[in-house]
Amino acid sequence: MRFGMGRNRDPKASASYLSHYRLATPPFASIAEGRFLYLDPERQQSLDMLQHLTQYSEEVLLVCGKPGAGKSTLCRQFLQRAEEHWRCCQIEGGQSIEADQLFGHLARCFELNLQGLAPDQLLAGLQTQLTALQEQRLAVLLVDDAHYLSDDALELILHLAQLEGEHGKLIRLLLFAEPELASRLALPRFAALPAAHRVELKGLAEADTGHYLLHRMQAAGYHGSQPFSHKEIRQIHRASE
Repeated sequence: MRFGMGRNRDPKASASYLSHYRLATPPFASIAEGRFLYLDPERQQSLDMLQHLTQYSEEVLLVCGKPGAGKSTLCRQFLQRAEEHWRCCQIEGGQSIEADQLFGHLARCFELNLQGLAPDQLLAGLQTQLTALQEQRLAVLLVDDAHYLSDDALELILHLAQLEGEHGKLIRLLLFAEPELASRLALPRFAALPAAHRVELKGLAEADTGHYLLHRMQAAGYHGSQPFSHKEIRQIHRASE
């Protein structure tokens, strides 16, 4: 490309390439949501599979990928496309949530009044609430950056995913995490729990990197053919992994 689109902080240079390509906004500065979102065929298939398994399977779902693979984006897209009869609760593992804090988050999500409940009654109270919810809704718990959870918090969440109700498991659990979490789940501490169904998110193929770049340009207002050469796409693909 004739105009740099990397880390050039010069406003004049920025305005220059925006004007040259007739862009309404910088194409790579916005979060990959809305019109800027690009889902390659593999991620679209993963999203469809997660929705299907959530509805029809009781397995714990583990979405693994390296940093930047798009786990959080996929988590947000899952939430946006959730079925109307699902009751979704999202937790951010990166907030360093401990086991004793989980009940507060889950209580707010699933409308459980903790007032008057002793610490040893919290699990039973949550199970009662989820049992009542199961009559009308499917409870779904998503944990983004789940690799940051402490072992105690992780064990509690996995235990919740095994609670049984009259119509099957009381909650569906989806963990979005870096690959290290899969290794932790293989430790003896978690051996008694069923293995998670693992979904791998890999980096984009070189061809999809080109599609992604063109999509972002078009979302910013560009009209025309691919502005990046094959060599540039290859360099960007390799550098970004």
